[in-house]
Amino acid sequence: MLTRRLLLGWAARFAVAGYFFLVSGMLIGFPADIGGTLALFFAVAGLALSMARRARIPGESLLPFTLAAALFVPLWAYAAVAAALAAALAWSPPAARTVSRVELVRAFTERMVRRTSAAFLDVWALLPPGRPVRWPNALAGRFVVTRYVVTGTLARRHLLGTSVFLALSVLAAHATFPAIQPVWLLGLGGYVALLPFTAPVAQLHRVPGLRRWLAASDVRLHATTAAFLCALALAWGAVIVLLGLPASVAAAVAMLVAALAAVRSVTRGPLDFSAMNLVLYEGVLIPTGLLRQLVRGPDLLLLGLIATSFVPL
Repeated sequence: MLTRRLLLGWAARFAVAGYFFLVSGMLIGFPADIGGTLALFFAVAGLALSMARRARIPGESLLPFTLAAALFVPLWAYAAVAAALAAALAWSPPAARTVSRVELVRAFTERMVRRTSAAFLDVWALLPPGRPVRWPNALAGRFVVTRYVVTGTLARRHLLGTSVFLALSVLAAHATFPAIQPVWLLGLGGYVALLPFTAPVAQLHRVPGLRRWLAASDVRLHATTAAFLCALALAWGAVIVLLGLPASVAAAVAMLVAALAAVRSVTRGPLDFSAMNLVLYEGVLIPTGLLRQLVRGPDLLLLGLIATSFVPL
């Protein structure tokens, strides 16, 4: 069962990557060295499948960034190295790691919470959980709200690699589709990159007991979270600008809009299934009330990016 899920997840991810490669090639043309590109694609796919059989290596999530070496190394050479590593790992015995009971219980609990939340459309419960932070008395002393937000961000430090990957994706999308305004790429990418770091605030709004423990008003909590995420968004956008994206005031505004939209998304109350407001349209019942609750956050992102793209800044 686990092997089947592993194979299905692996095949789905690389099928989506191959689909986008074909669509981009049809729209803007395929690379000159199509053979080397395909060889690299299949070699990396085999390497990913071989590494999945082994215990996780610290920092292995940063391995995709080595693909930047393809700008200087011939694709065939890079593909040969990836294929050799995949073959070596495939023929070597898997390096097993004994998992403790605490880890098994924690992973099972997280999985059951995600399954139940998905069944009840509680999408913000699907945000990644945090990991222990070695900070004694992290929530002791003054500025508890700020400490809570910072500690929650540090607990998800393992997601920084995803943020870097999204930054590189924005640069690649800008180079591939230059007609798209950078404001949209920065706004959408920033929103997705910041969402995992809103999990601490989302947890407060999902668990009333935890919310009562934090003796602070909603205005103070939301303002502190928004200010911290705005700083993260500007730092994330500054890295992209340093890597080559054109700098502008509109780009900074787009990052601020993304941060505010992320905070708005996770600060809604629990879903009210009694206010679904079903509307019959073309023979299909559409729960407009439920959709209105779910689009809280993306609505601000969409309207903010539209205004930013049309206002000369």
